[in-house]
Amino acid sequence: MRRLSTCTTHGGQSVCEHRRLRRLCLPCNGSGICAHQRRRDICIECCPRGNLWARLRSATRRSFAVASSAKNARTQQMVGCSRRFARTFIAVKMSTWNRTHAEKMTFANIHIDHIKPLARMTDAASLAALCHFSNLQPLLADDNERKSDQWSAADETHWEAHIRGNTTSRSIYWPLACRPLHAAGVEWAALHMLARVALADRVTLS
Repeated sequence: MRRLSTCTTHGGQSVCEHRRLRRLCLPCNGSGICAHQRRRDICIECCPRGNLWARLRSATRRSFAVASSAKNARTQQMVGCSRRFARTFIAVKMSTWNRTHAEKMTFANIHIDHIKPLARMTDAASLAALCHFSNLQPLLADDNERKSDQWSAADETHWEAHIRGNTTSRSIYWPLACRPLHAAGVEWAALHMLARVALADRVTLS
């Protein structure tokens, strides 16, 4: 069931000629489009809180996709907290990281990472635990790609004892299954800089 005014099939009054909601249509200069040519309510510059929630919603949808299951609950119910709390929870972890590392986290340069990877999901109960906000953390984009779905028995033991359901955790967890990346201060920034330089050189040579 949909509202007639917003139904694209029946050409509701709120739907534009491009078959989109008029307020969210870029060609129509919709009222919900910001100066950055994005939806205002999820633009990282205009609405960081809304942007973070959109990423959490995407992460939750990925969880159900990996489980080959239909998303049958609201994101807030699956994540287990409000939008405001989620932003505070992630911001606290970012702040903890930024106190000891040269390459700082911001809402613009982080990925939302599932600490225990979605690939390690085993059943419906496991899906709920992996979607919960206690299993989420910010990671720099490069580090999230390096982490991927690496996970070990030792990581599982630590996760069960210290991370699963822990609503007060303030730290970033790096799996023991991954090569160490926690280099403090300038060393950490240098690791990423060297990686980017090497990649640029490889592209130039090719």
